[in-house]
Order: sequence, then C-alpha cells, then structure tokens
Amino acid sequence: MKYIILIVLISFYHSGFTQNLPKSTNKMDSVQRVHLMDSLKNLRINDEITSAQKRLESYLNTTDKTKITSIDLSYLELTEVPNWVGEFPNLIRLTLDNNEIRKLPKNIKKLDSLKYLDLKSNKLGNRKLKLPKNANITKLYLGDNGLTKVPRWVKKCKNLEDIDMAYNAISDLPSFFSRAKKLKWVDLSKNKPTFQKTKFQKLDNIERLLLVDCGLQAVPKNIDKMANLQTLDFGANSIEVIPSDLGNLNKLIKLSFYKNKVTNIPKEICTLEHLEELDLYYNKIEIVPKEISQLSSLKRLFLSNNLIYSIPESIGDFNNLEGLYLHHNRISYLPNELGNLGNLKTLHLQSNYFNEFPEVVLNLTKLIDLDLSRNEITYIPEKVNQLTELQLFYFQANPINLDLPENKHLKATVATMTKKGTIVRYNTFEKSLDLGENN
Repeated sequence: MKYIILIVLISFYHSGFTQNLPKSTNKMDSVQRVHLMDSLKNLRINDEITSAQKRLESYLNTTDKTKITSIDLSYLELTEVPNWVGEFPNLIRLTLDNNEIRKLPKNIKKLDSLKYLDLKSNKLGNRKLKLPKNANITKLYLGDNGLTKVPRWVKKCKNLEDIDMAYNAISDLPSFFSRAKKLKWVDLSKNKPTFQKTKFQKLDNIERLLLVDCGLQAVPKNIDKMANLQTLDFGANSIEVIPSDLGNLNKLIKLSFYKNKVTNIPKEICTLEHLEELDLYYNKIEIVPKEISQLSSLKRLFLSNNLIYSIPESIGDFNNLEGLYLHHNRISYLPNELGNLGNLKTLHLQSNYFNEFPEVVLNLTKLIDLDLSRNEITYIPEKVNQLTELQLFYFQANPINLDLPENKHLKATVATMTKKGTIVRYNTFEKSLDLGENN
C-alpha cells in the first residue's frame, strides 16, 4: 500500500500540479517532496536488504554446492567476504556490491571458474589488497570505493576484459593496462583524471573508454593514438573544442560529447567511415557542416538542444541513417534532400521554429516515430496518414485551428491513424483539441 501511495504522489508531482499553488504551499511541497523521495529510497533499500537476506539463506541451505554458478551477496552490510564462498567450486559470478568490504579473502583462489567479480560501493580504498594469481576474472567492477589509483593487484587478472572504476578519484590509467592485452572496456566516469602520466599511445588494446562527468575542459592529448578505440564517451564535461586529431580514430563506432560546450563540428571527424552514432546533445553548435554526410555508416545523429538554425542539403546523402534528433534548436526549414533518407525511422523536430508542416517528411516511408510538438505549425496535411509504418506521431502544443479549411480533415485523419495502431498526441498547452477519444 505504501508503494501505491508514493507512486500516486510522485505522479501528481511530475504532472505539474504544484505549479499554480501559492508560494507558501509550494515551499511546503518542496520539503514534503524531499521526505517523499527519501522514503521511496529507504523502501527500495529495505526491499534490497530483505531480498539479500533471502538469497543468503538459500546459499547456506544448498546441499549440492557444485550446481551453484552465481552468488549475490549485495546489500548485506558485509565487512568481509564469508569464507564459505570458497566452497562453491563452479562459481562464475560473485556479486558483492553495496557492502562495507575492506579486503579480499584468500579463499577466492579456490574459485578457478570465477569470471565476474562485482565489488562496487564498498570500502576498498587504496589498501594493499591481494588477489590470487590464478584468478581468471574477465569482468571486474570497482566503482565507488574511494580509490585514487587503480589497485596494482588488478594486473594479476591476466584475462581481464572489462573494468569499471566509476565514482572514484583516480587521476591516471596505469601503465600495466598496456600489457593487459585482453582488456577492451574501461569505465573511468565520475573520476577526476589529469592523465599526466597516462600513455594513451600504448593503450592500443582498449576498444571502449568512458570518461563521463570527469570535469574535463579539454580532450586529453594523444587519446587519438588509441588505434583500436571503438567507443569514446566524453558526456557531461566542459569541453569546448573537438580536436581534429580524433579523425585518426578510424575504428570508432560511437562518439559522444553529450552535454559539453562544443561550438563547432570539425570537418576531420567527418572522415570516420565506421562511425554509427554521433551524440552532440546539449552543446552550443550553430552550424552543421555539409561534410557531415561523409559519415557513410552513421545510423544515429543526435544534434538536439543546440543553436542550429539550418540543416545542410547534404543530409540526404545518409544512406544508413535511422535516427535523426534535431529537437530544441532554431530550425524553421528542412531541405528537400532530407526526403532521400530511405531508412530513417525516427525524426524528432519538437521545440523548433517551424510555422508550416515540413512536407518533405511525407517522403520518409519507413518513419516510425515523428515528433513535431511545440512549434508554430497551424495545419497537418491529410497525407500524413500515408506514412504506413508510423507508430508515434506527436504534434501537441502547436496553434492548430480546426476552423481552417485545411484542417477540416484532421479529426478523421487522426481517427484513421489511431485505428491503424498509431499513437497520436495532439493536446495544446492551453486546451485540448476536441478530436474524439483518441488522445
């Protein structure tokens, strides 16, 4: 019952019902909202603890320990790993996150099959911890442990492929990473790296590097020397310039500068022939270079929440583009060439400066998701129901006038689309358009 009450209250809050209340009531609501979220968090944690206790009982009552391949001891307030864990010879996965563990037990050396070790949110710190030499771990999670450097015992994990060190205070990547030839994925998000000692040119084994929310103001030097890098994520930093050297990362598949301060898209990165996803959400970009169409493998292009006012005609050269996100910009016109995007499935144009329906979208026969909300569009053409693959069509918060002759068909058009299974949203901020029961 408590869960239901909390969910209902949170739903009311997110629906915006507090916006028109008196200031004193709003102030009280803010305090209540904090207590509400704390209560919700405590309920979740209590539920995790109860679930963990039940799991613990099931492990202790197991008669045939050879059949157990996964043990989850998270949320048990453990200060050390129980000795009996070493009695499960075929253990592959050991989850110990959200405890108070400060050291690793010697009996882990018995777990020859162990490949996955999760120690997130513990108290490991920078102690001289020991890991058995015969560890065959491939995935290691050390996030949120008060680390200022990568523990040296990690280098004993000769088969390590994936390491998560997020939410620490690590400043550099260790030199022994260059000798860990199987290491492919590194997550250093939510740290404070300076990379003063990091030799990126020797880290040619790493394929995925996450540096999200690290307080970076510039892209680290020589990162373009990581020859096999496929994913590079600089999200939520304060980077203003994308260096042209990143164009050297010719194996890159995903590149993200989400929520930075980028003002320009360098032409050099437009030569990344294997790039499938480019995320430039929440930046300060005004101009999209025509050379961007040279990204021949691109499938998803995120340019929303920028200052863009026009899209180049070369946009029509994207043969593989499936998702184009342009919402929250200053765009008022789309080039006719956009209609050549034969594989486009998602087009988000909400919160722009369109005062007419961009009829070029009617040529996008594979379109599944179209959002034109929050513009100044006054009519919707009847031909929109010919987009037979369309599953989501949003055009709310536009000044649609049903009394205009060009909108006489709108109610029937919406009804036809809804009958085909398309979800249509067409409310305005001021009042609901009376188009029937489909809203």
